[in-house]
Amino acid sequence: MKLHVRLILLAIGLGLASLIFAQIGIDTLLQHLATAGWVLLPACAAWGLVYTLSTWAWRATLPAQPGRPTFGRAWAINVTCFGLNFLTPVIALGGEAYRAATVAPWLGRGRAVGSVVQYRLLHSLAHVLFVLSALLPGALLLPATGRMFGVLGLTALLGGALTWFLVRRHQEGVLEASLDLLLALPLIRRLCRPLATKRDALRMMDRQIITLYHEHPAEFRRALGLEYLSRFVMAFELALIIWSLGLGWRIGEAFVAGALFTVITNLMFFIPFEAGTREGGLLVAFSLLGLGGEHGVVAALVTRLREIFWALAGLGLLWAGGPAVEPAEAVPPPSAARSPDTTPSAG
Repeated sequence: MKLHVRLILLAIGLGLASLIFAQIGIDTLLQHLATAGWVLLPACAAWGLVYTLSTWAWRATLPAQPGRPTFGRAWAINVTCFGLNFLTPVIALGGEAYRAATVAPWLGRGRAVGSVVQYRLLHSLAHVLFVLSALLPGALLLPATGRMFGVLGLTALLGGALTWFLVRRHQEGVLEASLDLLLALPLIRRLCRPLATKRDALRMMDRQIITLYHEHPAEFRRALGLEYLSRFVMAFELALIIWSLGLGWRIGEAFVAGALFTVITNLMFFIPFEAGTREGGLLVAFSLLGLGGEHGVVAALVTRLREIFWALAGLGLLWAGGPAVEPAEAVPPPSAARSPDTTPSAG
């Protein structure tokens, strides 16, 4: 995305945030933020647990690797990766290149890239499952209107389809099928033809992805469960903020608000730094749940401060990380002997 487009989108996001602040009132927001300010410390601690769970999940996707970073090093890489993702203006994938480059000395470059793709697939699947599991409490806590039930039903259909797609990618791979799709599109076929020379490398990375699902199903389920559990810790952060604002312990509402908020921000992924979309998403979620829209904006400010803290911590770990380990010996790709139903395809 060109710089001037990013700047225009950022201006739109900041304008939306300014409009929200103006409607609620800066004095009201500051008053609520002063009341809830102490919760920033436990919120940061909660996200330390989130990063720990996601690190366990990431390492669990590498059960067949003879060499991989220690847990402490993997945790530092993970925190830095998420910090760089936060600092990436659009799409929030800047840290994934860092993750691949940092673990390449342990795994080799091809398998490092494959591990990143594999983890992003798992991360996305856990996120969709979290949203789907919030639909039932959402039906009980959100306004009982025909329009709301329609939205919940549509979310269930789309979420179910996306879950099926992501599971199939774990079963059959994603990279070679994506290349075939790009080469079949008339408008971009010519631009993507040079990628055809990478087909063997993409096939090897696909084999790495499906090996975890087919040959190490227990590790796959463990990694997915850890990623899914981390979403509940994220929801607990919202529950803490709600409680700090004097609204009581509202675990169910925090669960549903977290799911609503993430759906809204993911739909608006093109707004740099979630400017305005984070505040607007939590304002909508809190308003629908009867918690007060202004409290949602305060929650957005607290989560943004927490995210800045961890982004700075990630940069600190990047600076203090020191040199990587010496490159490991070449790791042979997963066995080519596979049953016919595990062959990567576009299905």
